[in-house]
Amino acid sequence: MNYIIRADKVKSVKARLFIDINFPSLNVKEWILVTPKPPEHDTQSLRKYQALLNGAPTDIAVSNEFGPMRRDIFLERINADARTSRGINFGMEYEFDLYARKLVPGKYDKPLEDLDEFSRKAYLRPTNTVDWDSGEFQSWLKETPGMLKNSSDKDIVFAYNVYRYITDKGVYTTDKYLLANSKPSLACRTLMTDCGGFATLFTAVMRANGIPARTLDGWWAVSGAQTHCKAEFWAGGIGWVPVDITSGFKNPDRFFGRDYGDFITIHTDNDLVIDTIYWGQKEFWCDQGWLYWITSNGGSGAGQTFKGTWTVEKIKE
Repeated sequence: MNYIIRADKVKSVKARLFIDINFPSLNVKEWILVTPKPPEHDTQSLRKYQALLNGAPTDIAVSNEFGPMRRDIFLERINADARTSRGINFGMEYEFDLYARKLVPGKYDKPLEDLDEFSRKAYLRPTNTVDWDSGEFQSWLKETPGMLKNSSDKDIVFAYNVYRYITDKGVYTTDKYLLANSKPSLACRTLMTDCGGFATLFTAVMRANGIPARTLDGWWAVSGAQTHCKAEFWAGGIGWVPVDITSGFKNPDRFFGRDYGDFITIHTDNDLVIDTIYWGQKEFWCDQGWLYWITSNGGSGAGQTFKGTWTVEKIKE
């Protein structure tokens, strides 16, 4: 049977990702703020965006992180003045069109183009986070039935079987030790981690079997919602097939090959490398909010407060 991914627009929304930081005992000299620029994706189209500093519109530079994929980021450098030397309220206001995706029987009007060679290599490579080439992970693949793909297996069937194995046996946890050790080489043994750990584990199994896969890191499209992470894999002739492991724990049939247009991707895939300007390049598993660094003219960080907010409202059209 032939399959396609059908995409249907669900709604348009305005989303705001903000931070409010205060240093009552510090004289800040410069603020450096970084967040990924949400990508164009099958589930979303970024219509426009605006940076806001203390409630007023301000310009923001689009730059790139320094990992192999060179993903777009927003980078803001603010020389502090009387208004911002002790604290700052800063963020982005976005407008998105959101789309639901569903794997359904059918044929495209014209054959789907395959992944370009750069993307294929990027979504097959091992990384510090997706460490599928480690000895520990390779041993687990060999020991665990169904984790190695036979030459006769179709990619989509193999991926579904891996998804069901993880959703059947996985346990969601917020245990700090397990989350600090949630690389696939470790999480494969316990099958206890969070949404990011399970999405990365699924991605690692796919890549180890020659199937391009990636994580999607972002937020549910609901005010005050938590961050979330899901995955998708590339099936030749079909396209990117969505997989949401932890949402599938309670109802697995609803979250393989299905997105509901209720999620906003902040960046695709893990392992962003950010230039901190003064302190060199640093690698981050993911960045679903704001990273920031400061220089100062003296004082201390005593009494520092930090608050992040995420709000979403539907646009009436």
